[in-house]
Amino acid sequence: MIRYAASKILWGVVVIWGTATVAFVVLRVVPGNPLTLILQGTPTTPQLVHAIDSQFHLNDSILVQYFLYLNALLHGNLGVSIANGQSVGSQIFAVLPATLQLVATATIFGGVLGLALGLVASWTRFRWLDRLIGASNVVLTSIPAFWAGLILLTFFSFSLGWFPAAGNNGFRSIVLPTISLSLPVIAIVAQLIRDAMKEVLLEPYVLAARAKGLSESTVRLRHALRNALGPALTAVGVIVGSLITGAVVVEQVFAREGIGALALRAITEKDFPMVQGVVLVVAAGYVVTNIVTEIVHALVDPRIR
Repeated sequence: MIRYAASKILWGVVVIWGTATVAFVVLRVVPGNPLTLILQGTPTTPQLVHAIDSQFHLNDSILVQYFLYLNALLHGNLGVSIANGQSVGSQIFAVLPATLQLVATATIFGGVLGLALGLVASWTRFRWLDRLIGASNVVLTSIPAFWAGLILLTFFSFSLGWFPAAGNNGFRSIVLPTISLSLPVIAIVAQLIRDAMKEVLLEPYVLAARAKGLSESTVRLRHALRNALGPALTAVGVIVGSLITGAVVVEQVFAREGIGALALRAITEKDFPMVQGVVLVVAAGYVVTNIVTEIVHALVDPRIR
């Protein structure tokens, strides 16, 4: 397990390094003079130009800039924002907890509900209920997060007044964003659990467990479910990465201050260091989530070990 985890962590480091390199290259090939983007119409003086050149190392070669950039990343320095001159890292980590809270609640809510629906679909003797859950999965996967958010706002906030329409204040403010972001998670997990359970229940060890006289609930929940969780766990690692991206849209719909709103402002203001920092943080979150998911998968499924 240590060797397996170490190999995954090594690949994760390679992915983050590749992302950092791509972000650096894209920033340098974007049309326009970096000095012009930094000044943005501000009257210039030789002293100001020299100060900016020194701060951003614009007079150094691309190779020197690249190694300085990697050295700064190794020391946890994501650079300085062009828009306001403040640290990129401090601004990102100030709003990151709100986004992580939304992604975590959407993952937990969607995973638990999807697991329950998948078990029901694989367990039920009523074919119509299985078909209904399958059709619901298709619908939930097809609904865009922003459209679901608008529907939830219209009904539960504007009509019924049960939940606030915007903001990050308290538990009630995160309920509707969580539901709108978790819909595809529910559908994907439910379908994967349903299909995996139907396949696992045909395995010889399941037939042997039934032959020993174990109850159907024990056979399904203690023996079959453990091996059926593999595809769902693998999918959750990928889904969480898409949830971080989807949070950009959901945070705009519900006017939540998070990394999505920060990224949108940075793109609008052409604040490339901020965009670069957001991309790196999102990539790191995606990599860490996948590493943890694969390690948990190996712990749950002895066949992986």
